[in-house]
Amino acid sequence: MGKDSQRIALSKRFAVYFLAFLSYQLIYAGRDWPSYLNGHLDLTASPLVGQTATLRLGLESNLAESVRVEIVFRLPDGVIAELPELIESQVYLSAYGFSSSNLLIKVKRKGNYPLQASVYATTSIGRQFVDHFYLYLQTDLYSSKISNNPIEHEHHNQDVILPTQVKIQPRLAGQGLVVNGYLQYFNDNQRNFKPLQQVRVSLYQNRQELGRTFSDENGQYQFQSVSINPNQPPQLHIIITTDNRVLTVVNRRWRSYEFKSDITTEIADDQEVTINLTLSATNADRGVGNIIDSIMKTHLFFIDQVGWERSKPIQVTWPGSGKVSYYYATQFGGRVTRETLTIAGGVDQCAGRPDRGGRCDALRRARQHGRSCRPASVGDRRAVPDGRDLAAHALR
Repeated sequence: MGKDSQRIALSKRFAVYFLAFLSYQLIYAGRDWPSYLNGHLDLTASPLVGQTATLRLGLESNLAESVRVEIVFRLPDGVIAELPELIESQVYLSAYGFSSSNLLIKVKRKGNYPLQASVYATTSIGRQFVDHFYLYLQTDLYSSKISNNPIEHEHHNQDVILPTQVKIQPRLAGQGLVVNGYLQYFNDNQRNFKPLQQVRVSLYQNRQELGRTFSDENGQYQFQSVSINPNQPPQLHIIITTDNRVLTVVNRRWRSYEFKSDITTEIADDQEVTINLTLSATNADRGVGNIIDSIMKTHLFFIDQVGWERSKPIQVTWPGSGKVSYYYATQFGGRVTRETLTIAGGVDQCAGRPDRGGRCDALRRARQHGRSCRPASVGDRRAVPDGRDLAAHALR
């Protein structure tokens, strides 16, 4: 029973570290300290497919100093800007000042869309930070709905083919067919692409699965000695699924996220086929990349520091229905039988800009204003708004 109790304690601590990491780095995750900027995103109308509306961001500074702000409206596939040159803008806020930025948008097809405004700010004394503000739109030809929280519906791009880069090179006779590639996602906070690590990659010839593997920490994957079916058309594609031996990321309908490549044709033996996939800045589900990065970082910390890892994957639900992330577990006979993490909607990017050491500004604030951690009890559903010292230590 002693070992079982230790496993339960470590499972809870794992969740606390991860949720604490989210809570001070990500907006709307139980953050209870004042933000540098108050922001509000809204629409002037609730547009149907083919209609336009103005997306408005209101910003109010809580700082007693001036701040330069870069604003980027991030529109998902299916929604476009009528004036693309206004997607990015720059404003200057005086101490405790206010500004408003507008963008005329048009809905191209029906869907469930997260609308986002990212704010990259620099104060007059050189402090840098990032924040993200969200609004959710569900629309079709006949009805439209706007909400400040994620709307209960499948993501609109669940079955959309991802941008795919394909390269086919011949190999020497007898060397066989090799399929490899690189997976990446756009990180809104750092404004660059990062490897999509530790996701399951399945290789298909039409509907026949030829093999499975996982991307490594660099987002790379490979299938060696692939045998294609001569009775089917010589074409391949891959499907990425957000699960591994540590975690499974699902939506609120408990479906794992799947991302599909375009079909690559004219495949033959003795070739090297490279299929690269990208979760771009317009993909509404790109946040899963940062979620996986955060959990894997916590997982590796526990392995390195205490030699512990969980015996089965933890289920991660994103986006949650509210503005608070929480951990839930059940136990039987002294053993944890089920664990879930629910991550609040919109909470998928770090809210502090990396400093020269590569860490978030929020990490520095965490060390300066650390608080004790309040762990969620087994069998209890509880938010974890504190624990910043623990999370900062876990990420050192």
